[in-house]
Amino acid sequence: MLDTALLAVLALLLLAASACDIQARRIPNGLCAAGIAAGLAGHFWHGGGPGLWSLAGIAAALPLLLLYAVRAFGAGDIKLLMAVGALMGPVFLLWALGGAIFAGAILALAGIIARSIRSWPLLPLKSRMPFAPAIALGAVFACVHLGLLHLHLGL
Repeated sequence: MLDTALLAVLALLLLAASACDIQARRIPNGLCAAGIAAGLAGHFWHGGGPGLWSLAGIAAALPLLLLYAVRAFGAGDIKLLMAVGALMGPVFLLWALGGAIFAGAILALAGIIARSIRSWPLLPLKSRMPFAPAIALGAVFACVHLGLLHLHLGL
């Protein structure tokens, strides 16, 4: 039951973060903090051991701060990934990150192709691509790969 609730919170978090990132190129701190708090509360409420799993998910995202330091990711993207880790744990986070990097590459390539075909920029050339939608797609990949959709949705 906890997994289903956390998946629902994850889905809402990623939808809201994607909408904010697409519209304003920013992921609100409050949204990420709410995701982290929900993950911690849900796991600690369920029992002490799973609470440590949530902390491990946050810790697994900390090395990604290096990507922020070299401007490969934005700070909001890192905080969103910390929330994903808090909600679903470190294994899910790593699969979601791998899927997000792949999805981000595909979305960036699609944007480049669209610019060259239409000569109409979907994004200004100096603008950064919103990465929250790629994180959301990466989370879907992690759900499918780890069998979570099959377990909870009967797919």
